[in-house]
Amino acid sequence: MRTPTAHRTPSKSPHTLTPDEHVDAWLRSGTSARAYAELHGLKPSSLYSWRRRSRAHDRTPRLVPVVVAPSCNCEVALPSGRILRFPESLAPDTLRLLLRAIEGP
Repeated sequence: MRTPTAHRTPSKSPHTLTPDEHVDAWLRSGTSARAYAELHGLKPSSLYSWRRRSRAHDRTPRLVPVVVAPSCNCEVALPSGRILRFPESLAPDTLRLLLRAIEGP
């Protein structure tokens, strides 16, 4: 005589998982979407949809800090071997003062 097989009902966790948490748990489990969904009372299509939405969200551009430094378009090689780099916009009088200060009297 055959004994009736009990149907397995999804276990309820102490807290309900968010869609992102379900996707993470499903991917870590290594099981198919169908197996994970059945175990948790979900539809496999929901897992696929949540994963697609999560991936689209991950492609959102992120802002990174940018520091803009003035370009050094000109340079002067000093007899000592030092190189003085400065922007083209540097006033000639300022350049003369810098050269005098570096080369000495």
